[in-house]
Amino acid sequence: MVFSRFRSVAPEIVVKVQEAEARFAAEDLSLIVQWSNAMQGDRIKLLGFDLPSSSMSGLIGVNTRCPKRIESLQISAANVPEASNIFHLTPFIGHFPHVSELRLYNLSEIAIEERQLTSTVKALVILGGKVTTPFTNLSWFGNLVVLEITRATFPHDMLDTIIILDKLQDLRVYKSDGIPWKCLYTPQLTRMDFLLKKAFPEEALSFLRRNQEIRRFFLISYGNNLQTVASVLPGLEALQVLGTAYHGLYDPSIIEQTTLPFLGLRQLIITSLKPQSTYDLESLVAARCRLSSASDPSLVPLRKITIQYPYGQKFKIDPEAQSRLGRCTIRYSRVAEPRYENWCNCTLNWAQDAEGAQ
Repeated sequence: MVFSRFRSVAPEIVVKVQEAEARFAAEDLSLIVQWSNAMQGDRIKLLGFDLPSSSMSGLIGVNTRCPKRIESLQISAANVPEASNIFHLTPFIGHFPHVSELRLYNLSEIAIEERQLTSTVKALVILGGKVTTPFTNLSWFGNLVVLEITRATFPHDMLDTIIILDKLQDLRVYKSDGIPWKCLYTPQLTRMDFLLKKAFPEEALSFLRRNQEIRRFFLISYGNNLQTVASVLPGLEALQVLGTAYHGLYDPSIIEQTTLPFLGLRQLIITSLKPQSTYDLESLVAARCRLSSASDPSLVPLRKITIQYPYGQKFKIDPEAQSRLGRCTIRYSRVAEPRYENWCNCTLNWAQDAEGAQ
């Protein structure tokens, strides 16, 4: 095993298991947990296990409980063999009763068994893999606030069991299948990312119609998806678009509407591999930011526009273009979210609306 990133105060611990025999995994990890329990302090910032997939099935035998508060518990698999090994999440997480964030990376198969346990997990990230148990079993995470699912699949629930995630506020789904949209209820959901490079399925649209409290939405600019979201979530206050098809925000004829969509929109984020020209921005700003007396009185001025682009791309708004964009401040920064670690922001804020900007 190799330990890295060790600090004595709120340490970050990453454990890499190099052996491949499952029968040793639980014994070795039990020793790691015992060692972490002996450290000073009651908090671990990051506890990460980087394991060969062949060890996954053996982790159910971990026999030591960790009473410390863990801000982030991360489990990732490498060297995926042809014969898959199931990672039994529920009994394993039972040994870590005070975890705030749980991240599962590239596990070939994940089983989430139903158990009457209290979970402190508020954020769950599943990146890659096949979940062998129904999506309904996620209700075991009774305190879940953030759920992110990327390139993962869930089996179809023949019983159409209702699942209620009553504390969930942030749902992010990227290229994943098997989510029972018609049976999923999230009464406190305010943010959703739904990146799908095809038309939204009707079941997902029915889910969106039930969740009119959503205020921020992230989509891929594909086909009529922008028009579709405008029809089912007209009350959005923040919109993020991956790609270039956002022109309907300033020209309603592009999405076949008589008025501009999202009348209450205050923030727009454009995520693109190729940042758009300032000419495009001028049209957008004229229609949504610098409102005139002829503008729709129900239209709220757009207060912030952010262009996200890969680090190394040349994107800069020159002074002449800035004067045409009106009274705004321009700030360049790096994107804070881990998913966009090597991306940059160019953020335009309009001074007259800065007080209420989000």
